[in-house]
This record gives sequence, structure tokens and C-alpha cells, in this order.
Amino acid sequence: MKRSLIFPLFALFLGPTAQALDERQADLWQQDILAYQRQLKQQHIDLFHNIEEEAFDDAVEDIIDQLDELNRDQVLTQLMQLTHRIGDGHTSIPLWNQSLHYFPFAVRIFEGKAYITQTSADHSQLLGHQIISINDVPVAEVLAQLKTTAPFIENSQSADIRAAQYLPRFEVLHGLGILNSQDQVAFQFHDGRFQYPYRLSAQTEVDLDQSLSFRQNQRFEKSVVANDNFWLGSHNQGETAYLYFRRYISSNEMFEFAGKALAYLQEHRSRQLIIDLRENYGGDFFAGLILAQQLVLADGIDWRHGVYVLTDAGTFSAAMSNAAQFSQILNAKRVGQATGAKPSGYQDMGQFTLPHSELIVTYSKRFYRFSDTMPSALFPDVGIETKLEHYLQQQDPVLAWVFNDIQQQASSNNE
Repeated sequence: MKRSLIFPLFALFLGPTAQALDERQADLWQQDILAYQRQLKQQHIDLFHNIEEEAFDDAVEDIIDQLDELNRDQVLTQLMQLTHRIGDGHTSIPLWNQSLHYFPFAVRIFEGKAYITQTSADHSQLLGHQIISINDVPVAEVLAQLKTTAPFIENSQSADIRAAQYLPRFEVLHGLGILNSQDQVAFQFHDGRFQYPYRLSAQTEVDLDQSLSFRQNQRFEKSVVANDNFWLGSHNQGETAYLYFRRYISSNEMFEFAGKALAYLQEHRSRQLIIDLRENYGGDFFAGLILAQQLVLADGIDWRHGVYVLTDAGTFSAAMSNAAQFSQILNAKRVGQATGAKPSGYQDMGQFTLPHSELIVTYSKRFYRFSDTMPSALFPDVGIETKLEHYLQQQDPVLAWVFNDIQQQASSNNE
């Protein structure tokens, strides 16, 4: 929401976050929390699949009873934690339209440790460094709290992804009692040799223009482009096609894109197809099926050995569903890491907005089963970890494995 559109009533929720709610604010929050309780019961397909209704109602009542002692950020985090207990990744409070402050970095978790993978130019020296503590709280404790708070968590893989995403958000850390000020916060970092102190302030806007990445997109010539997050590239003059599928496009856009992609594959007699669903948090999986419907018509593809789907912990929701479907429809081999979502579970996200705080609440509308069992994730056929060293050296071990496999297949065919 743009600041110019904030109405006076909503402004009551955006005052000094460290102060306890006044009587008027507490009353408005009570109305919102009761609306949260009522609408989740009405709209979620199976709200009490993981938490008993009595326990849910008691938790709602507990938050309401504490309102005269809580500040706005504590209300937010307590509601986030209660929503987390519902137990499916699509039922959440993501803080999408709330006024927030961010520290100037982004984090990835490697082997349980938090490392800086993006930051602003003013703090570029932090890239690749490990966060040891925040305000004297060990980062392991911070992450443990975030894993019971952050939205869109469905398994241990997505817990790492989402805890990392929400670690730079001051209001969340404040609501959890880790921070009491957004200015000149004391961090401890480790550069691989030494530990050192560093102070950072949270801001409403940050420009993370310095980054580390394992991506090697420059090796592909872009041929069919929908946008920067969805395009078809080529390698070896089109023999190997690579689909960068980091974000979804609409069904109508997908019809157009898929037709052009098929034409490209047919014209170049492409033999291999790599579909990269890493860091894809989801969208409309029916759009992914439109894509598959066209790709499967490409006669030149080696449909026995030549199709690969790349996944990681960020492959969530529709992206996880499409990864499972592409394994079946396109006979694709899954390579990389386990997904951040379960192949059988609650999906198809709806949302409603609370009347006074305008807090967005998401919920699951459907139950899908893409596996005969109930595994915790969609696991790859070939498991390959992407580590900190790959970010530091801009190496993509998953893609390297795929190209090596393609070469081995070519060698065996020539024998």
C-alpha cells in the first residue's frame, strides 16, 4: 500500500511500534482478530487438520486478553505464530502490505548458518560473511524463533528459506523481543577468519544491488522471452534448450509463450530440455500444464533421457506441483534439492484482508495429492547441494551435473 493511501483509521496501527496499544487500538485489533478467527473457519478447506479447534480458539482468546499489554509488532508476530500452527504453508500472514523496515541485506542458510548473499553498495564488504548474533542474541536462536513465525513454511526446506527471508525485517525481530530499536543495531559477523562487530539500521527502502549467486544464465542465448524471470535460452546452437522458470506468467501469456517455445524446439531440433524451477515460489500450476502440453509435441527431444527439471528448497506451491507433473508428462529427471513444499497437501491459496489493520491473511482452498504417500517434500532423483562456496565462486553444481550427464549420454550413443 502506498503511504498516500493510508486512511486515518489505518494510521492508528502504524504509530510507534514500541508502545503498548492504547484502548482504541486494542479495540480495533480485537475486532480484527475475531474477524481473522471467523473467516479462517469459514474459508479454509480443513482448518483443523493440524491444530484442535479448542486450542485454536484458546490461542485467539489469549492474544485478545493480552492486547492492553502488547505493541503492534507483538500482535503481528503472535498472529503469525498462531497461523503457523495451522500447519500448511499456504495459510499464513505474510505482512505484504504492512509498513516495515528492513536491514540492508538478504540471507541464505547453509548448514544451519546464516550468510549474507545480497546487500547494498554501502555494505558490500559483508557479502559472504556469516551472521553470528543480532543484539547479542545468537543467530541460531533467532532462526529458531523465525521458523515458528515466518509464513509459507511447510517443511524443513522451506523453514530455512522463509526464516532467512524474514530475518532482515525489523518489525518481526522487534515483535519477537530480539530488538527494541531499528537504529544502530549491534551485529556480530564472521568473515571466515575473524569475528567482528558491525552496526546497521533498518530502513523503509533498501537497494540490494550487490549480490552473490550460483546462477550462470550468461551461458545461454535468450531466444524466447516473456520477462526477466521466464525465458527460453539455448546452448550448443539450440541442441540443448534451457527454460528459466523462476516466476509464473498468466495462462494467456503462457499459451503464446509455449507456442513460440515449441516452434523454437522444432526449428532447432533440440535434443535436451532443462526446466529450471529453482527459487520459484509458485503461481498457477495449470499455466505450467499449458506449457507441458506444448513442449511434449517437440519431436526432436530425447524423451527417454534428455529432459531435466531442476528444484531446490525454494521450489514451492505450483512450482513443486509442476515439477512432479513434468516428471510424469515429460519423463523428466529431477535434479537438485528437495522442494520446500509437500507433494500432497493443502494448496490453492486464497486471501482476505482484516478490516482495520488491513492485514492480509492467506489460506488453503484445496487439497492436492501428487504422490501416493505423504512425504515431507518432493525429492530429486539426483540430489545435489548448492553450497556457500558455489555462491562465492558463481558455480552451479546442479547445472554442471546436467551437462555432464548430457555428455555421457552422447558418448554412450556414439559407442
